[in-house]
Amino acid sequence: MPQVSKNTTSDKKSPRDIADQISRQVNALRDAGLDALDRGETAKAIACFRKALSLAPFSKDLKDCFEDALYEQALVLEERRHAARERREASRSARPAHRRSRREEPELEEEVEVAPRRPAKTRQQKPSPLQGIQWAPILTGVRVGFVTCLAILLTGGVLFGVNRAMGYVGGLFSGGGDSVPMVSNSNRVPAEIADLTEKATARLRDGKPEEAIEILRAAISDHPAHRDHLSPALVTAIRVQAGVEHRSRRFEQAARLYREAGELTPRNPNNWIDLGLALVQQARGTSGASQVAQKRSLLNEAEEAFKKSLELSPGNSSALLGLADAYAAANERGKAAETYERILASAPESPEGIRAEAALTQLRRR
Repeated sequence: MPQVSKNTTSDKKSPRDIADQISRQVNALRDAGLDALDRGETAKAIACFRKALSLAPFSKDLKDCFEDALYEQALVLEERRHAARERREASRSARPAHRRSRREEPELEEEVEVAPRRPAKTRQQKPSPLQGIQWAPILTGVRVGFVTCLAILLTGGVLFGVNRAMGYVGGLFSGGGDSVPMVSNSNRVPAEIADLTEKATARLRDGKPEEAIEILRAAISDHPAHRDHLSPALVTAIRVQAGVEHRSRRFEQAARLYREAGELTPRNPNNWIDLGLALVQQARGTSGASQVAQKRSLLNEAEEAFKKSLELSPGNSSALLGLADAYAAANERGKAAETYERILASAPESPEGIRAEAALTQLRRR
């Protein structure tokens, strides 16, 4: 009798593959049972059909085959009993009369309930009940569901990516820190505020930061309740304009703008670093005995700006380099040398470390 093979592989099979495998096993067991019936091996046939019914319990064809096997087994048993009875009768008739016992032991015959004879089944290949399942609609539904879920995920990913990209662009302009992306969810603010923000952003993209600053300042003045929504966009525009002033060597205007940005977003260390750099450059351009006090005041403010940045971002090399330059400009050589050495100890190969080494060498030559 063929043994039902067990799948010991770790590969996952589809429902269709499993159904086909079960169908092949059922058909093999059915054929083996029919062959056993043809050879008169009713016990083997019954075992094959019972095994097949355990795999396909609702198959009417297998039930009929199983009943035929039982019927054949009953006929065989009946024929054997009949032959045994005839042999006993012949044995009794051959014995002498005086040796015959009036008490004959009763025949222990097993009564077997025999089902009526059914017409023999022709050996034909019938599909397993699992093969009757219509797989095409099921697979189509699975594909449609998968495509729908994929489309939803892609749409959400694209929207999230656009929002993050706009936030990253805003962070570049504002220098990171606690800055917030310029583009916010317009559903949480009135349409008028969202329009003003978009209008200022468009001016900024066109290279007109001054117009963007005017639009946003007016919007904050007219709508103070939405200051938190408008402030990040205003800080971005202010930093862009401050960068223009700094590159144009208009350090006083740049310092004023960086100071305003620091007041709006005080936890952004880059605002204080840029303010300190602008103040140091402005102090270096101040000369004359009458302006000594002004120069000292500018340098003191620059030192405070750099220290505030270091409080927010400890060990920041740019802030340390700016603080060392402020000490050097104020002729505080000891503090300047100590700060340059801190940069060399923490980041000797960085651009700030290279500049600190050059400045320290020049400071020691004085």
